[in-house]
Amino acid sequence: MVAILMIAYIAAAYWATNKIWWSKKVYVYSNATYFYMTRFIICMVAGFVTIPIALLLTLVGKN
Repeated sequence: MVAILMIAYIAAAYWATNKIWWSKKVYVYSNATYFYMTRFIICMVAGFVTIPIALLLTLVGKN
């Protein structure tokens, strides 16, 4: 059960962080592993904050 909740949290946090942090921006990196690991770490740390904000933005209808 814990594994399912963790996978759901990771998916929701990744979606929310993409919606708030990386939306409408262009990032250029030479190392893809560094880029995606940075995104993953930020989503794990900031997920508790970004998930409610992204849900509110989605409900309000703001892109």
